[in-house]
Amino acid sequence: MTRPPFIDRLLQRVWARWRVFWYRRMSTNEAVQDRAVRLQPVCLLGKGRIELGDCVLGYGPSPGFWSGYAHLEAREANASIRIGNGTHLNNGAALVAERASIDIGDDCLIGIDVKIFDSDFHDLAPAWRRAGTHPCAAVRIERNVFIGASVTILKGVTIGQDSVVAAGALVIADVPARSIVAGVPARVVGTVPDGPAGGTP
Repeated sequence: MTRPPFIDRLLQRVWARWRVFWYRRMSTNEAVQDRAVRLQPVCLLGKGRIELGDCVLGYGPSPGFWSGYAHLEAREANASIRIGNGTHLNNGAALVAERASIDIGDDCLIGIDVKIFDSDFHDLAPAWRRAGTHPCAAVRIERNVFIGASVTILKGVTIGQDSVVAAGALVIADVPARSIVAGVPARVVGTVPDGPAGGTP
């Protein structure tokens, strides 16, 4: 005999809420301003400041919803992460601000498994790789940017308003406003159109 569908939905809801609660308990960051809706677990770590506006973290039907979590870490005391109002961050994101900042503007759409770092974390020179001398630089994502799945954004990058970053891109340089970038490393491949790509909705 099969279970009624409402029982499965109830069990899923309970499991999802328990996971969110558990990751809240594992979070150690004490400088959090949090107005986010958490659909997926979020681990908030580090000594710096994390500000979550009226944003949504996680998305139910997408891959990694049941198994993954979002990792937000403002590692040092002077580091910061900010996510703006109306932004949707899909499953499996990892944002690590070591000594600078990651600032994500309002109304952005960010796909699954996106990684954003303000640091190299280790120096290139072999003798200095563990010395903590590596550079850090702020990352800024302006309003209404659309970032596809599995994108990596590295230190010092600014992505201009209304831009689109294609899935799988590695962004190592600034992206002008209303640009479409793709590739490894990412380069401009087009301009964001005024109307919908598929015609009239």
